[in-house]
Amino acid sequence: MKSLNHQAFNTKRKFSILATLGIFIGIGLAFLDLAAVSLFLNKYDSQDLPSAFAMSGLVGVIVLGIYAYQKNRFSFSRVAIISFTLITLSTFFIYYGLENIDYYKYVYWLFVLTGPINALVYYNFRSLGSLIFAQQRHKKLSEWTHIGVIIGAATIFFTITPLRKQLALSISEFVYFAGLAFAFSSLLLALISRSSVVLKELAVSAQYINAKNSYFKISKNNFLVQLALFSLTVTVILLFVDYYFLHIVEASYSSTNELLDFLGFFYGCILIAGIFTHILIYNRVMNKYGLKVALLVLPIIVGLLSGLGIVIGSYFGHVPGTNTFHVFFLTICILKLIGTSVNDNLTANAFRYYFLPIEDLLRQDTLLKITGVIREASVAIAGGILLYMTTATFIDNDAYFAAALIIICIVCIIIVFKIYNTYRDVLKNTLDKQQLVKTSEARLSYAEKLARETKNIPLARLPRHLNIINTLDPVVFKSAVLSIINSDNDKAQKIALHQASHLCLLEAIPILDEIMESKYFNVLKNRDLIEKTYHKLRGAEFRLEKLTYIEQLTYSKLVNERIFGASLTRYAEEDIKPKLLNKLFRDPVTKVRYYAAAAAAGSEDESMLKNLIVMLDNPLYSNAAVAAISATGEQTLPVLESAFHLTGQSEKIQLRIVQIYGRIGSQQAVELLLKKLDLPNQNVIAATLVALSKSGYNVKKDKALNIKRELEEICATTISNMQAYLDLQKEKASNLLLNAVTAEIENNYNTIFQLLALLYEAKSVDLVKENINSGNTDQSDFASELLDIFLEEELKPIVLPILNVSSYSEKINKLQYILPTTSMSKNEVLYDLILKDYKKINRWTKACAIMELAEENSPSNHDIFAANLVNPDQMLREIAAAAYYRLSQENFAVFIERDKYKKEYAEQALKLIEDVEKGKEGELQESPKLNIEVVKFLNDIAGLQSVPGLVLSEIAKLTKAAFYPIGTEVVSFNGMDDMAYAFIYKGSVSLQKNGLELNSYDQNGFLHDLDLINEGEAEYNLIANENTILFWIDRSAFSELCSFYEVLPDNLLNELNDKKKEVMAV
Repeated sequence: MKSLNHQAFNTKRKFSILATLGIFIGIGLAFLDLAAVSLFLNKYDSQDLPSAFAMSGLVGVIVLGIYAYQKNRFSFSRVAIISFTLITLSTFFIYYGLENIDYYKYVYWLFVLTGPINALVYYNFRSLGSLIFAQQRHKKLSEWTHIGVIIGAATIFFTITPLRKQLALSISEFVYFAGLAFAFSSLLLALISRSSVVLKELAVSAQYINAKNSYFKISKNNFLVQLALFSLTVTVILLFVDYYFLHIVEASYSSTNELLDFLGFFYGCILIAGIFTHILIYNRVMNKYGLKVALLVLPIIVGLLSGLGIVIGSYFGHVPGTNTFHVFFLTICILKLIGTSVNDNLTANAFRYYFLPIEDLLRQDTLLKITGVIREASVAIAGGILLYMTTATFIDNDAYFAAALIIICIVCIIIVFKIYNTYRDVLKNTLDKQQLVKTSEARLSYAEKLARETKNIPLARLPRHLNIINTLDPVVFKSAVLSIINSDNDKAQKIALHQASHLCLLEAIPILDEIMESKYFNVLKNRDLIEKTYHKLRGAEFRLEKLTYIEQLTYSKLVNERIFGASLTRYAEEDIKPKLLNKLFRDPVTKVRYYAAAAAAGSEDESMLKNLIVMLDNPLYSNAAVAAISATGEQTLPVLESAFHLTGQSEKIQLRIVQIYGRIGSQQAVELLLKKLDLPNQNVIAATLVALSKSGYNVKKDKALNIKRELEEICATTISNMQAYLDLQKEKASNLLLNAVTAEIENNYNTIFQLLALLYEAKSVDLVKENINSGNTDQSDFASELLDIFLEEELKPIVLPILNVSSYSEKINKLQYILPTTSMSKNEVLYDLILKDYKKINRWTKACAIMELAEENSPSNHDIFAANLVNPDQMLREIAAAAYYRLSQENFAVFIERDKYKKEYAEQALKLIEDVEKGKEGELQESPKLNIEVVKFLNDIAGLQSVPGLVLSEIAKLTKAAFYPIGTEVVSFNGMDDMAYAFIYKGSVSLQKNGLELNSYDQNGFLHDLDLINEGEAEYNLIANENTILFWIDRSAFSELCSFYEVLPDNLLNELNDKKKEVMAV
């Protein structure tokens, strides 16, 4: 919890600093814009605007061109600080020029430079927010930092009149204040850069950009050329609007002060209109109409208003001084207000989505070149067009400008249609590239994916990484060890060498041969260990030539020799291997049987395979048995299928067999999995869907109909759960229940993606899922576009609204006529959750719903508690019994007496009540008694804080509390493999090795050995540092849960990643 609180504090601190930076930027830009426009219109004629626009565009091309060049050669912090420093110095220099050199000349250059300064500042600020909040769960914060700019600018715009009067400021002094604001911004940027590592890193090399994304390469890319043309036409449209607006304003206000007052108020109104556009229009247009319409809005509105302007100008007059001129003036102001607010808050944001299919490393550079450099070139072009039109003798009426603007809008609309069609083709190509990934890669197990990453894991995280792989799959663990034997990091190599020696990995011999032949071998720190390991492995390889060597080891009275024999059995000849392994499977020592199970990989003997199947039911060996059978391949399928359908076969073995089918992933395995979808057991069906989605295969048409039916059903369940969440939220239900329903909805989403992976290419579905889960609105909408490409028309009305980025209420409203739901009272929702089929609501959510009812302490709930006293699920029985007993001890006793036919459940209920009452006193009185209370405690454990309640409830069922006074030896053992796991409810313990402290564990900590490796045989002791309460869990049972629920090892690994990020942030 401390770690999470610290991260939250850091996030708030970063956001506060960025928002403050935004305020200073907003103040600086507001002062600069007001000074530039008002001074220019005061000293120059509006006829001089086109040439100034053209010059501003040329300067912008040079400035942003240099910026783009430097950005790929230096870190962001360096380039951004230099940029802000130069902007500050330029602003002060212009102020000095206005006051002391040539007022007329520097007014012109102030106007020219304002455009490039705006572009450079905005790009730096947007990039800064994206980099600072690069983590997926914080990406949305980068969008909100822009509120600081709005606050700063709006403050100046709306207070410019009283500010100018109270401080008696001249307009040229606005430039000085702009410089001050930019100076403060530079200091804040330097402060942020010092504390953020990511800002000091070079994102991508200049050589890569030059090779892949030069201006010449962009000009050869049809899609990028179309994007550049859109940027050009939109810029020309906006500049035409700006020109005509400034032309009308200059003619209407002869006094500089009146002009300044109007501009301040009007620019402030544009900001307000922009906020309303973003809140009321942006999401609605994007969600309902998509990217194409979002780009069409601006040219359509501007074109229509321009046409309206021609009509109004012709009818009411467009010359200042006439009685009805104010109508035309108002029309142009509306055109400027709507055009700017729509562009800044709809068009520009939607336009960025079109860059998402571009490669990650090239996207930002492409965006800068098209929306930065090319846009500034467009300003120069627009200025040139206006210059020509203002000087052409045949153009003697303002209607020509409006007509030209309408023509440009029509061209822009045509370009939008072309862009969108090309964009769809690019999306299809993106999906095609994803589909080129081989099926074998698509069905890699979680452990295999981790093994592939081993070479790139930092040393501090390597022990836990390797231990988790070993826990999940001891067969894959060997390949992970082999991958780092030749590591450049001597400590990582040392870990691998010890493991290779311990496991007797003969496959390491060629790697060690290569290392020893290297000219640098003699100076390696691990030289002696390499030689020692090499000789041990060579010796084992030599002895293997004796047929009786391994057999002699298996008959040894020494446990270590039998373990060594079990490890070597994987290299034995096939004719004697089954005999040796079947004997080792009956060894009295657990560790020997475990190593024997892992060594069985690749052997097809039926008797040995049947022994491995029996082991699937035992947590001590199940992970090793699954690994061995999976590695053997589809030759095992007939025996596995027979075992699956054995009368009375345990559900755990059936689930394990389904897992194995998914890992094998062959066509035959997929066909066997598809048959499991017709079984009545929902747990088996759920496991089958997971296995199928990872197999990389798509179902045939005859099965696709069933999958689509399942998809429709899960979509209906998702919407129902969303409605339940909203109803419970409105009724102020507990966070425990709300979190459970949220997890339920997340699980619904996972099931939707699993089903989609059966109908369509798995990699395409993964790409959509990654983008939706990214936490970034742009990428989430990009995912919707991808879905629209490959999803069948019949599924789009149901699936798209659920997966689109929108609130629960919006999703419910969109699907109201397809999947109708009704709002219910709190009690109705709770009863609905409790009574629903387990296929729709899991047992953890049901437990939370019963707990919520129990809190009401209402006699009307007697029946629901009584009914759940005989529920097969232990947690539901517990909560129901405790609630029923608390409501009415008399009725509880009557129920127990009446339901003697359920003697087992009656006895359990009575024992529970006795334990709860007894637990109110004694050493464990502080500890939770019910499993649901244990889950609440587990949710605070480091590494388990993001684990769903359903998984935590499985852990809770396996835990047992114990109290240890201060100074007590909790437990002692001789090897780390014998160390049990525990969760520390109260107090702290230290792990000692030969009397020296090896590690310490505090309250809300997880007592495990995942961060320790190669510790060897020794005298280990756990000592209670204070009065301590531990919740013990068998390590093999926890390992088995890690295999069933990948979220467990994933969170344990992410705990270390989060700690690293936290240290970097500090």
